[in-house]
Amino acid sequence: MKFNLFAALILIYLMINIEGRKPKIQLSTKTRRFQRNSIQFQPYKNDFCVYYNFWSTSLKLNEKTDPRITLVLHSTISYMNHLEEQIKNWEGPISISIFMPTPMRNRCGRRMLFGRKECSIYGAQGQEYFRIFEWFKKMNDIRKVSLHLYFQRAMFKTCPKLYIPDTGLEKGVSVEAAYETTLQHTKHHKVFFRVYPINVGRNIARIGMKTELFLSSDIENYASENYESKVRVFAKKHLLKHQEKIVLIHRRFETVQGHKFPTTKRELFAMFNNHKAFVFHNFFFPRGHFIGDLEVWFNVKESRSKASLFNIYTYTNPMWEPQFVGDSRVPFHDENFPYRARSNTHVSNLLCFEGFGFFVMNDVFTVHEGVKKRLLNNEKIALDFSKEAFRGYVDEFNRNNIRKHPNMRNVCQPLPY
Repeated sequence: MKFNLFAALILIYLMINIEGRKPKIQLSTKTRRFQRNSIQFQPYKNDFCVYYNFWSTSLKLNEKTDPRITLVLHSTISYMNHLEEQIKNWEGPISISIFMPTPMRNRCGRRMLFGRKECSIYGAQGQEYFRIFEWFKKMNDIRKVSLHLYFQRAMFKTCPKLYIPDTGLEKGVSVEAAYETTLQHTKHHKVFFRVYPINVGRNIARIGMKTELFLSSDIENYASENYESKVRVFAKKHLLKHQEKIVLIHRRFETVQGHKFPTTKRELFAMFNNHKAFVFHNFFFPRGHFIGDLEVWFNVKESRSKASLFNIYTYTNPMWEPQFVGDSRVPFHDENFPYRARSNTHVSNLLCFEGFGFFVMNDVFTVHEGVKKRLLNNEKIALDFSKEAFRGYVDEFNRNNIRKHPNMRNVCQPLPY
């Protein structure tokens, strides 16, 4: 018995020491570079891969004492110039998702991923995206920005690890010049989608935010002066402290191309009277953005420090698609709605069926440059492409609302085609 115990101890000693003397695996320079310059995407639902926090906000956030409002945005790479303006304009954190082309398969290499099965890389066009990200970061203060990347999963069985090549500059070329040239070049890339998954982008950006309060908006919409600091005072009291089941709605406007954005109600009123500013989509989709009593609203003196309630509106127009500040109780966008086909309108319909109140605020608004009078070509393509499936899903959406909330059947109108 003693001999067996002694032999066992000797065996354990030898195993430990032999293991300790095993030569370390020497990784090649190529492998080390791959590991250093790679990001691992994760599945989003069944059809997409996402990488959260490619950039992550470094703002000091304290949700208990000073809750902030995150501006939730979605975009493609060619609109990055608007993010630059949003950083200057928005006081709080920004969470933005960028839709990317699907990368190409790439050989992982021996021991490179320690069990990971799939790797990927971009060709010359895709690599331009990461050059733009890197140069944008050098030119702008991105401390308030969280950036999330996503693409259609396509042929990948699992979401891959993506290798990002180094982003160098040509000799003698400034960062600013390289950025502008490359950004313009991306606008001429072959379009890699027919129907932009707009609601996937909205939801990914919302999931990636780090606050309770948010405003889901479009990257070309700019908020009035001190919007975030004004509204968060009101939102902290009504949404967070008293847990009122409401959303805080602002009015939306559009301005004639080439004119400076109004930042105060006084500036907006002057442009409105001179026919340089109009209610958003007034000539294109007026039912979607009409809010009554505009003249009365203009006559309410603007506060420079906090927003106040203008009026409470009943949901009687199923075409209405207000933008608003809400909290985590607000339902996510339904990703079955395709690009520009009730992709945002359906949210206010959901809010009605779920019993939310619609509070319109004084003191704040948003502005979009350009007066829209017709559908853009890509919007026409998207609508034609999805028309048949869209009608079927609207019917299903309405049935689900009535099934889940039968008591609201006579209160909320069904979503129209």
